[in-house]
Amino acid sequence: MKRSVLWLAIAATALIGARVTQAEEFSDDPAPSSFFNDCAPFVKLGRGLSNFTFGWLEVPLNMKYGYEHQDQGAGLMGGLVLGAAKGLGRMAVGLYETATFWLPQPDYYGPILPTLEYFQRGHDPLPLE
Repeated sequence: MKRSVLWLAIAATALIGARVTQAEEFSDDPAPSSFFNDCAPFVKLGRGLSNFTFGWLEVPLNMKYGYEHQDQGAGLMGGLVLGAAKGLGRMAVGLYETATFWLPQPDYYGPILPTLEYFQRGHDPLPLE
Protein backbone atom coordinates (compact mmCIF):
# COMPACT_ATOMS: atom_id res chain seq x y z
CA MET A 1 0.00 0.00 0.00
CA LYS A 2 2.79 2.39 0.88
CA ARG A 3 4.54 1.73 -2.43
CA SER A 4 1.42 2.45 -4.48
CA VAL A 5 0.86 5.72 -2.61
CA LEU A 6 4.50 6.68 -3.19
CA TRP A 7 4.27 5.93 -6.93
CA LEU A 8 1.00 7.83 -7.16
CA ALA A 9 2.60 10.85 -5.48
CA ILE A 10 5.59 10.68 -7.85
CA ALA A 11 3.32 10.44 -10.91
CA ALA A 12 1.17 13.35 -9.72
CA THR A 13 4.26 15.46 -9.12
CA ALA A 14 5.59 14.65 -12.58
CA LEU A 15 2.31 15.49 -14.26
CA ILE A 16 1.84 18.73 -12.35
CA GLY A 17 5.46 19.73 -12.94
CA ALA A 18 5.23 18.94 -16.64
CA ARG A 19 2.04 21.00 -16.91
CA VAL A 20 3.63 23.94 -15.08
CA THR A 21 6.68 23.65 -17.34
CA GLN A 22 4.48 23.71 -20.43
CA ALA A 23 2.57 26.74 -19.14
CA GLU A 24 5.83 28.55 -18.43
CA GLU A 25 7.35 27.67 -21.80
CA PHE A 26 4.45 28.96 -23.91
CA SER A 27 3.61 32.04 -21.86
CA ASP A 28 3.23 35.29 -23.82
CA ASP A 29 4.07 37.33 -20.75
CA PRO A 30 7.69 38.56 -21.09
CA ALA A 31 8.12 38.90 -17.31
CA PRO A 32 7.97 35.65 -15.37
CA SER A 33 5.26 35.59 -12.74
CA SER A 34 6.02 35.23 -9.08
CA PHE A 35 4.31 31.81 -9.08
CA PHE A 36 7.01 30.36 -11.36
CA ASN A 37 9.76 32.04 -9.34
CA ASP A 38 8.38 30.58 -6.12
CA CYS A 39 7.83 27.09 -7.60
CA ALA A 40 10.99 26.84 -9.74
CA PRO A 41 12.35 23.85 -7.79
CA PHE A 42 9.11 21.92 -8.37
CA VAL A 43 9.17 22.82 -12.07
CA LYS A 44 12.68 21.36 -12.19
CA LEU A 45 11.53 18.29 -10.27
CA GLY A 46 8.62 17.72 -12.65
CA ARG A 47 10.85 18.17 -15.70
CA GLY A 48 13.42 15.77 -14.23
CA LEU A 49 10.84 13.10 -13.44
CA SER A 50 9.30 13.53 -16.89
CA ASN A 51 12.67 13.20 -18.64
CA PHE A 52 13.58 10.15 -16.57
CA THR A 53 10.20 8.50 -17.11
CA PHE A 54 9.75 9.25 -20.81
CA GLY A 55 13.37 9.16 -22.00
CA TRP A 56 12.71 5.86 -23.77
CA LEU A 57 10.47 7.74 -26.25
CA GLU A 58 13.65 8.92 -27.98
CA VAL A 59 14.00 5.43 -29.52
CA PRO A 60 10.81 5.36 -31.62
CA LEU A 61 11.15 9.06 -32.41
CA ASN A 62 14.63 8.60 -33.86
CA MET A 63 13.67 5.39 -35.66
CA LYS A 64 10.80 7.29 -37.32
CA TYR A 65 13.12 10.14 -38.27
CA GLY A 66 15.73 7.73 -39.67
CA TYR A 67 13.11 5.81 -41.63
CA GLU A 68 11.79 9.02 -43.22
CA HIS A 69 15.11 10.73 -43.99
CA GLN A 70 17.53 7.91 -44.82
CA ASP A 71 17.64 4.49 -46.40
CA GLN A 72 14.89 2.49 -44.67
CA GLY A 73 16.97 -0.32 -43.17
CA ALA A 74 19.93 1.83 -42.23
CA GLY A 75 17.60 4.55 -40.96
CA LEU A 76 15.78 2.16 -38.67
CA MET A 77 18.97 0.64 -37.25
CA GLY A 78 20.73 4.00 -36.99
CA GLY A 79 17.62 5.47 -35.40
CA LEU A 80 17.56 2.63 -32.92
CA VAL A 81 21.17 3.21 -31.87
CA LEU A 82 20.87 7.02 -31.86
CA GLY A 83 17.53 6.85 -30.04
CA ALA A 84 18.95 4.55 -27.37
CA ALA A 85 21.90 6.92 -26.84
CA LYS A 86 19.65 9.99 -26.70
CA GLY A 87 17.21 8.16 -24.44
CA LEU A 88 19.94 7.23 -21.98
CA GLY A 89 21.17 10.83 -22.06
CA ARG A 90 17.66 12.17 -21.43
CA MET A 91 17.19 9.72 -18.56
CA ALA A 92 20.54 10.76 -17.05
CA VAL A 93 19.59 14.44 -17.27
CA GLY A 94 16.22 13.60 -15.71
CA LEU A 95 17.93 11.80 -12.86
CA TYR A 96 20.28 14.78 -12.37
CA GLU A 97 17.43 17.30 -12.33
CA THR A 98 15.39 15.14 -9.97
CA ALA A 99 18.31 14.69 -7.58
CA THR A 100 19.26 18.40 -7.57
CA PHE A 101 15.84 20.09 -7.73
CA TRP A 102 16.19 21.39 -4.17
CA LEU A 103 19.42 23.31 -4.91
CA PRO A 104 19.04 27.05 -5.58
CA GLN A 105 19.14 27.94 -9.28
CA PRO A 106 20.69 31.04 -10.83
CA ASP A 107 18.44 33.62 -12.53
CA TYR A 108 19.45 32.45 -16.01
CA TYR A 109 18.72 28.77 -15.36
CA GLY A 110 16.72 26.93 -18.03
CA PRO A 111 16.02 23.39 -19.20
CA ILE A 112 19.08 21.32 -20.11
CA LEU A 113 17.27 19.47 -22.94
CA PRO A 114 14.46 20.61 -25.22
CA THR A 115 11.00 19.13 -24.79
CA LEU A 116 10.42 15.85 -26.61
CA GLU A 117 8.61 16.25 -29.92
CA TYR A 118 5.78 14.07 -28.63
CA PHE A 119 4.92 16.68 -25.99
CA GLN A 120 5.24 19.84 -28.09
CA ARG A 121 2.21 21.76 -29.24
CA GLY A 122 1.21 21.20 -32.80
CA HIS A 123 2.76 17.72 -33.00
CA ASP A 124 0.53 15.37 -34.98
CA PRO A 125 1.54 11.80 -34.08
CA LEU A 126 -0.29 10.22 -37.04
CA PRO A 127 -0.39 12.69 -39.92
CA LEU A 128 -2.89 11.75 -42.60
CA GLU A 129 -1.37 12.18 -46.04
